Parts: sequence; C-alpha cells; structure tokens
Amino acid sequence: MSAHKFTPGPWKVDFNNSTKPFINIQDQEKNIIASVPDSELIYGDQTIIAFEDIEANAQLIAAAPDMYEALTRACDRYCIGYDGDNIVNCDNCIIQKAIRKARGEKE
Repeated sequence: MSAHKFTPGPWKVDFNNSTKPFINIQDQEKNIIASVPDSELIYGDQTIIAFEDIEANAQLIAAAPDMYEALTRACDRYCIGYDGDNIVNCDNCIIQKAIRKARGEKE
C-alpha cells in the first residue's frame, strides 16, 4: 500500500450514537473509517476488553492520520534514525518501521 492509499484525515470518533452497537471512526464527510464495539466484551466472569480500552482504541485509530503525518515529517526532517537507544541508519529506525507498517510494507 502506498502512502496515499488511505482516507485522508482528520478522523473523529463518534460517541454520539448510542443506538448502535459500535463506536464509529469517521472522516470529515462522516464516512465510516472503522468501528469498534460499544460495550465491554465479557466471557464468563472475565472482562476481555473493558470499555475504557474500547474508547482508547477508538481514539488511537482516529489519531492515525495525524500520527502518520507527524512521523513522515519527522523522518523528512532528520536524516538519521533513532531506535530508542542508539542512532541508526534509516532502515532500522523506529520511525521508518512505523511508517512501513502503516503503509502495509514488510518490516
């Protein structure tokens, strides 16, 4: 997938529709980009996904276009990479790894 084959941002989380079993992440035209369940997932007496995690996941998905842009700008600005501990070449840079993952490229 190339860098331009995704729905442009901004994306927003729609928490306003309590009649549906999903929380929708929408683009500016209110097209649905993704949906997450709108209730906790419980198996027996164990909570598999708590509602707080569901909300956080929805916010993270909605932030994806902004994070992608921030990462590509950071990569364009800095000619060397950083893996959290060391300066590395761009092939091993955590920024490049995240960009490749977002593009659907092999790590």
